[in-house]
Order: sequence, then C-alpha cells, then structure tokens
Amino acid sequence: MANLLCGPSRSTTDGIYPADPSRTESVRMRIPKVWNVRQLLEDDRRHVASSAVAAPLEVHVTTEGGNGILAAFIQGGFTFAAGLFVLGAAYIAYLGVKQNLDLQKHDLEQQKKQFEDQLGQQRAQFLDQKERQRAQFLDQKEQQIKRELRDRYTAAGLQLASEAPPIRIAGVYALRSLADDWHEIPDDDERDACINLLRAYLRVPFVGVPGSTPDDREVRQTIVRIIAERRQMSTDKKESWAKVKLVHMQRSWLVGTQFRDADLHSVDLTDADLTDADLTRTNLTDAILLRTNLTRSDLIATNLSNVDLTTAILTKATIANVISDNKTHWPSTQNQQEEEGNQAEPPGSSA
Repeated sequence: MANLLCGPSRSTTDGIYPADPSRTESVRMRIPKVWNVRQLLEDDRRHVASSAVAAPLEVHVTTEGGNGILAAFIQGGFTFAAGLFVLGAAYIAYLGVKQNLDLQKHDLEQQKKQFEDQLGQQRAQFLDQKERQRAQFLDQKEQQIKRELRDRYTAAGLQLASEAPPIRIAGVYALRSLADDWHEIPDDDERDACINLLRAYLRVPFVGVPGSTPDDREVRQTIVRIIAERRQMSTDKKESWAKVKLVHMQRSWLVGTQFRDADLHSVDLTDADLTDADLTRTNLTDAILLRTNLTRSDLIATNLSNVDLTTAILTKATIANVISDNKTHWPSTQNQQEEEGNQAEPPGSSA
C-alpha cells in the first residue's frame, strides 16, 4: 500500500516515513482542515495520527506495495460508478425521449386517422352530392326530351289531319321517326301510341280518287308500307316493330293497298275493307278476317295458315297457290256461288 505522508518530513522515530519525491508517482490531493486522517491510518495498522490536522495536508500515493493497488482499485470503482451513473442517466433520458416520441407518434396516428375519417366522409358526401346532381340532371334532361317528343307528336298529329295529302304523308314519316326515338329512351308505350295513331288513320273512311297523285290512297299506302317494312326487320334492330302487336286494325279502310310481301301475322282485320288490295306473298298467319272485304283482292301465294275465311267477302278475288293448313277455313261452296261474278279460284292451295 502506498505510504502516506502528512505534513512536512519527520524523523523515523515518529513512526511516519518521510515523503520521498523520487519514489512518489501521481496524486497530490488537498484535504480540508476538518478531515481526520486517523481513520485512514488505522486501516494501514501501522500509523496513527495523534491529532487532527489543522492545516491542509498533501497526500502522495505511491505505486509501491499493496497500498497503490488499493488506491487504484478505489479510483477505478469511482470511475466505474460514475460511468454507470452516466449510462443510467443516458438510459433514463433515452426512455424519456422514446416515450415522448411514442406519444408524438400516437398523436400523429390519431390525427392521421381523424384526417382520413374526415376525408372519407367528405369524399362520400361529395360523391353522394355528385350522384344526386347527376341523377337530377339526367331526370331534367329526360323530362326535357320527353316534352320535346310530345310536342313533336302533337305537330305530327296536326300534319296527319291536314287537308293536303303531302302534308299528311310528312306527318306519317314524322310519326315513324318519333316512334323510333321513344323506343330509344326507352319508352315503348309512347312508341306504341305513335303506331296506334297511324293505325287509327287507317280506320277513318275516305273517298279515293283513282289516278290522283298523291291522294288519300297514297297516304294509307305509305302507312301500310312502313308498318310492313318495320314488321319484317330483325328484332335486334332498334327500328324493328316485329314485337309490336298489330291486333287493332279493325274497320280499317285499305282499299287498293299494296301488302305485297308484308308480314301481317296475327293482325285483326275484322270488318276491314281490303277491296282491290294486293296480298301477294303476304303473311296472314293467325290473322282474324271476320267479315273482311277482299273483293277483287289478289291472294297469290298468300300464307293463310290458321285463318278463318268463312265470313270473308271474296267476290272476284284471285286466289292461287295460297299456303294453308287443316286449320284454314274457307267459305262454303253455296256462299261462293251466291256471290255474283265471283272469280275466286277453288282453294287448291298448298299445305
């Protein structure tokens, strides 16, 4: 252990070794006046201080012996403790910083979630409002289109009631186009209203003037031609009237009308006047011909399958190569003979 020298050099009889500067390495410490060195000397068991040191003492720690090792050990312990204290303080500071960062992170996540929720609500409200505005716009646009179409219907009806045949024909074509526009919306009820107006015109009696061009006969012929053309179109075309049921043509005035190659299946021609009509290759399957006037009409290669002709008027009608079946019913032979000048051929039709 290092020798401790207190104060100035003393004789060896005092029991205290003199301080040898040449054998002393490092540490000179200033000790306060009130520090009693007896306790230090008792640990060494060789030196006892007789009194408290009144003046400041200089302590020299030498590296000789076990006293130097103990001093170094103590000094290292203090250094280690100080290091532990620094590390502990740093760790505590780290925990504090980490806690603050975690709190800040949590707050940021909460703010982010609130922002996303608000953004989602605003987006949903915006989309809902946009959809309502779009629906309102489309509804207003549809209502405007319907008003315009109804105005066109009124105008076409006025044209059809004109005294001038050319204007009536223009009204017929206007109703045809209007029916297509209603179907495109789609509103087939309104389309059928346009077609029904055309059929209603056919039920109005007229006085035809043969040879006049155009006359009311041509107006009716135009209506029949349009109906026939649209009935023959494929159902995948928007202009097709193939699915329109033409069952309300009773009492129609169709004198001299051209029905050549027309599709009039299932049509109801009860009490209709088809005098001088051309029904060549016309499809009249399942048609109703009760009391239908077919005087001088041409029934050449006409399809009369499942048609009851027992009450039809066939005076001087030309019947040849008609298509019929076991459900086709012809007028009785007696009725045919009673018709003066009847040129109808016997029903030698093909099945």
